[in-house]
Amino acid sequence: MKIEVFDNQIEAALKQLKKQMLKDGLFQEMKRRAHYEKPSVKRKRKAAQARKKRRKAEEAQATGQSPNGRPEETPRGPVTTPAAAEPADKPA
Repeated sequence: MKIEVFDNQIEAALKQLKKQMLKDGLFQEMKRRAHYEKPSVKRKRKAAQARKKRRKAEEAQATGQSPNGRPEETPRGPVTTPAAAEPADKPA
């Protein structure tokens, strides 16, 4: 992780660093490692995270949005219509 400081603007750099650390999940990791976590508790936590992630993805798919909350983009490329896809010479 690298944050550049411009014109001795330490406050802006710290704000940017904190934002990046939150995004990467470093604060959650530090909290989690502050105390010992039993293997059974770790398994339960990971299973709960997986359920949450799966539920979020299913809800996003149902609403037509990507998991990050933005509307899904339609794939770009040549648009083929059924009439254009069939050759005109072929008898029906």
